[in-house]
Amino acid sequence: MKHSRLVCTVLACLLATACLSGCSNGRGGTVPADFKEPSADNTHLFGESGLLAVANGEGKVGFIRADGSVALNFTFEGTGIFREGLCPVLKDGKWGYINTLGELCIPYLFDEADLFDNGLARVFQNGKLGFVDTQGKWVIQPQYENLGYFVNGSAVAVKEGKYGLIDRENNTVLPFKYDLIQYAGGGAYVIVEGSVYRLFTAARKLLSTRYEELSAYVNGGIVFRKNGKYGMMDNLGNLLFKTTFDDMDVIREDGYISVYRNGKWGIADRRGNIVVEPRFQRYCYFNEGLAAVALNGKMGYVNERDEIVIAPVYDGAVMFSEGLAAVKVGEKWGYIDTAGNLVIQPGFDYAYAFFNGLAMVGTSQGYGFIDTKGNYVVEPVYSFVTSFRKPYTTVRTKDNSHYLMNTRGELVFGKEYYTYSINYEDFIIISKAVDGVMLYGLAKPDGTVTVEPQYRLLGLPGFNYAPYPTQEN
Repeated sequence: MKHSRLVCTVLACLLATACLSGCSNGRGGTVPADFKEPSADNTHLFGESGLLAVANGEGKVGFIRADGSVALNFTFEGTGIFREGLCPVLKDGKWGYINTLGELCIPYLFDEADLFDNGLARVFQNGKLGFVDTQGKWVIQPQYENLGYFVNGSAVAVKEGKYGLIDRENNTVLPFKYDLIQYAGGGAYVIVEGSVYRLFTAARKLLSTRYEELSAYVNGGIVFRKNGKYGMMDNLGNLLFKTTFDDMDVIREDGYISVYRNGKWGIADRRGNIVVEPRFQRYCYFNEGLAAVALNGKMGYVNERDEIVIAPVYDGAVMFSEGLAAVKVGEKWGYIDTAGNLVIQPGFDYAYAFFNGLAMVGTSQGYGFIDTKGNYVVEPVYSFVTSFRKPYTTVRTKDNSHYLMNTRGELVFGKEYYTYSINYEDFIIISKAVDGVMLYGLAKPDGTVTVEPQYRLLGLPGFNYAPYPTQEN
């Protein structure tokens, strides 16, 4: 995997959704990126400071408050977000740090600068990475090709192309001889040398046991592969269960694991005890106490006592949600309850799970929403919709107009705005094309526009922004 020097720096990137993606472990879990990154409140746009970075048409960056008023004038060429009272900003090609009053607290000295985390910020100078404290003093001089933040007393560092671990005093915890070190979560690290995987535990001990694969630490367990079989241990290296399965997923939040043995799928608990005997043709997991399973080409449901409570007679089936599950009969989808009663007759080309009392369905006319009785709350007239995971969602008409819709089926915004993002709890990002240029603003979920679309860029939580690419550059 190729990494940028500062993972949170995004060049010429508007409303990005990820800086550095993790690696799939092939079984439904995700191994985090190599370096532990500073956490941020990614559910609220204005974060801890109450300020949001925005860029005007000239490419200059300033900060606004939630009511849309300008808090810090448009004098910067790039910026990050505030963490621990400080924010990296770019001026005349160099990065420094300001406080929420706009006062320069750390001079413009760095080629790149990242967020503060536990009193340290990762910065790039003269081709190398190091850490400064909140006073701008060097804690670790710039000397590494890549560098992660500290967790459990250690940070991943790269020197001369090899990975190692250091402590906050820059002492070597693990030597620089490894091909890859990944933060696994739970204070543990995955150490890779050639094709061999080892675990550096949360107790800061490198296990001697060699594995063929290690996953992230998820819900109390790390999946490992040894001699072609899969087992699980905790972040201290304690065995939860030995190599038992041919394949398996990470632990789900309910404590169960999808497992694969002798060509069939089943479900085990976090100790490897079989809950549902592997005999099904499809990966399965519980939701609301039932798991959709495939047997002899048909779908049904099994409970946590390994009893088939809804016979496998359906051509398709999805998870239960709010007491109902979509099932396919022939070419059409309907809904059953947990007793297996067909409560909404098959009549849909597509059917999805219920959220907030509504399910997204599709017909030849388009997409809409039904209630738990099967009545249309929103007629299927839209070319694109998303589920009501919140009390509002986005829909798109066949003429490509975008709207925000509430659970009553009412359109909150009209054609004048494009609903860009509903991923935040406090605001919805809206946009509008003006003279061929897309401008961005903010609105409340009830449709109240608080910031008219007027900015070329909005600084979302967790990211730094380099200069906005104007036509001149």
